[in-house]
Amino acid sequence: MYQMKDLKMDEIRAASFELITKISIERRKQIIRWFACQNLDFQCLVFEKQSNHYFKLKNEGIDKKILSFSSFILALQELYQQEQILKSKNKSQSLDKLGNLSKLEKIRLRKEKLQPKLQTLLNLHSVVESLYVEGFSSRKIQHFLLIRHKKSISHTSISKYINTYILNSNNQIGEKNDRYR
Repeated sequence: MYQMKDLKMDEIRAASFELITKISIERRKQIIRWFACQNLDFQCLVFEKQSNHYFKLKNEGIDKKILSFSSFILALQELYQQEQILKSKNKSQSLDKLGNLSKLEKIRLRKEKLQPKLQTLLNLHSVVESLYVEGFSSRKIQHFLLIRHKKSISHTSISKYINTYILNSNNQIGEKNDRYR
């Protein structure tokens, strides 16, 4: 009995979501995949746009359970459509709109610099942190990562990582604890 109620509520919620956004399930999945392929600056831009849609929908009295996700999808849809305008051959848009779209395109095309060594260290964060806490030097940590994990990372990169990600996070935690005392 409870499962049937939940199923009906999900169907009602899905129907109201599609009514609000006017976006089909396939289209929603498409723009979410598109969003996942964008760089960090562009993804932050989507969340800036989301706040505009959020307050518009909130004033319309939309169900709070789907309000946030609806505003996110609408922001994605807006930016996706703007990108499609840029890709189209018909450029009969106003110059102001094209100027705004070209700024959007610059943000979207900005490449993130890949740092494979940093990504490896982030993946092995708990290992590096525990070794550092145990008193291992950056050279010993380098040797450990080479032997145990078959990852060749310079000791200077490890030292920079420790200073940036381990010591700073520990200092921030200490500051938070001091505030509450």
